[in-house]
Amino acid sequence: MPRTFFALGIPAAVSKLIDEFACRLALVDRSTRVTPLANFHLTLSYLGNCSPFEIERLSRIQFADLPMEFDLVVDRCGQWRRPGIVWLGPKRASPPLSQLVSRIRDSVDSADHDRPFRPHITLARGFRATAPEFDVSFSWKVTEFWLFHSVDGPRGVSYRRIQHWPLPGGASH
Repeated sequence: MPRTFFALGIPAAVSKLIDEFACRLALVDRSTRVTPLANFHLTLSYLGNCSPFEIERLSRIQFADLPMEFDLVVDRCGQWRRPGIVWLGPKRASPPLSQLVSRIRDSVDSADHDRPFRPHITLARGFRATAPEFDVSFSWKVTEFWLFHSVDGPRGVSYRRIQHWPLPGGASH
């Protein structure tokens, strides 16, 4: 069963910028596993392993009281040393981002329902060195969110977009 989660997809131009940071990590620690450019996302709620029936049900959810489109500012680089994860994210979750996470978590049984939300984009896993202090400051307009699931393949894991929900005021459909 695929691992399933709600997340923000990241625009191509922003993904390229994030990839530049990830590639710099690989120069510091050659054993690190850099996140492939196509896999960048910001998880909103992790659901765990879901059956095809559960994924179909999730793709039909009608969310209420979603926030308006908003700008997501990424202005921090962090590291969780124990799992060796280096990430980029906002210094603090904005009210619209927090509202979106709350609406999703209120609508589904998520594996992370009781855990605090720590918005981040994973750059690399298995990073053993101390992460460089990147000067990070960029943003993008969030107009929608997605239901994703993971697909194991010969080149590792990839994330497949299943369904999207536009935020009010959005032009993406």
